[in-house]
Amino acid sequence: MTLGGLMAALLIAAGIDPGEVARALYGIYMRQLFETHFVHADPHPGNIFIHPRQATDSGGVGFAIAFVDFGMMTEIPERLRRSLREFASGLGNPMRWLRVSGRQSCQCTLSVW
Repeated sequence: MTLGGLMAALLIAAGIDPGEVARALYGIYMRQLFETHFVHADPHPGNIFIHPRQATDSGGVGFAIAFVDFGMMTEIPERLRRSLREFASGLGNPMRWLRVSGRQSCQCTLSVW
């Protein structure tokens, strides 16, 4: 069994839908990148805890997510945020790539790192 399969099995055993956890984590990562511009830079399974909790009648989920080990945090510079927005926009609209040079986007992203 893979680590992902084991983690999914443990979540299911705790009554938590792994798909809901994935959607919640995706939302957290997008918020970190595009709203707060401050990210946890080491998000592996040992640094993310999923705690079961009572789901609410108003649609709240039956789990809480806690990030730990904040030794690797970073701020996303505006230049990289702009490149990420262009990339995400291009995923939803393939024709947009015709107006943006891939070389320019890569240079912008790679020079930040």
